[in-house]
Amino acid sequence: MPIDINLDRRLENAWFHHEWYIKNLKRNRRSVIQIEMSNGKTPWEASEAFNDELKRIEEMRRVEIDHLYSLIQTENREKQKMEQEEQQQRKRDLSAKRERQRLKREEIKMNPPAPRRSARVANKNKTD
Repeated sequence: MPIDINLDRRLENAWFHHEWYIKNLKRNRRSVIQIEMSNGKTPWEASEAFNDELKRIEEMRRVEIDHLYSLIQTENREKQKMEQEEQQQRKRDLSAKRERQRLKREEIKMNPPAPRRSARVANKNKTD
């Protein structure tokens, strides 16, 4: 299954680090093969050694990417779980707040507050 390297910066860094190394190795293929040949290998053996090195690097890249991907998936699951718990806590807090408001409204309906009077009306009533 292909992995989206844009999912996390670490995946992207690992991918391009190995990609840079592979490109440099391919760019210097001729000199690498000549060095192998100067060490006593035939051109075919040197070419095979070069191809084996490329396969080894690509395998290392794949292993590292898979490891990072599994770490990122674990982190994302934990983050999602924490977000769900926070959301449930917000819902509980909101329902408790609504319940308090409902009880307060019922209490006000049962015991209405005294009507408010302005100071002008209160002074007028005192003189009467």
